[in-house]
Amino acid sequence: MKPKQLIDYLDSYSDVIDSISVMSMDQTDPFIESSYKGINFDKVKEEYCKKHDTKDSQSNDSVFSLNGQDYFVEFKNTKNPKAKDLYGKIRDSLLIYLDIIDEKLSIARESLGYILVYKKNIEYYKITSKIKKLAKDDFSNAGRDVCDIRKNCTGLYFNDVKFMGPQEFLNALNNELK
Repeated sequence: MKPKQLIDYLDSYSDVIDSISVMSMDQTDPFIESSYKGINFDKVKEEYCKKHDTKDSQSNDSVFSLNGQDYFVEFKNTKNPKAKDLYGKIRDSLLIYLDIIDEKLSIARESLGYILVYKKNIEYYKITSKIKKLAKDDFSNAGRDVCDIRKNCTGLYFNDVKFMGPQEFLNALNNELK
């Protein structure tokens, strides 16, 4: 059975599709320049809060479909994202997402992922890249576990957690289009 995807439940939400450039906006400049479109989850959250007369909450920036499943995507134009910020966004986004698709947490565990797109520490990844070459293996999802999100959230909230630099994310989206 095909996993539920948020796009199928947004009939009553208006103008929530945006480009990566809009969704990755950092103050006045986009973190990533791209016309590729996805669900602007910040806008979904705003409309959700209005509809349910609730105070504003935190949210991940967007939702993209990769390999037939939804992924929350958070864009951080920093090398060291703050754990409190990331976990608050994950919590609130999950609650809103699950309410919209009218499902329980077990569905997220089976068919929802999380991607943090951030400025990776270049020196760390140069070393990791050399190690990968020595090992002659593909560890595309290797690297540090930012704020222990992979350890704490995989299997509990998400079935997949990825950490990517901006170009890696665009490459993943381009591979999805092929």
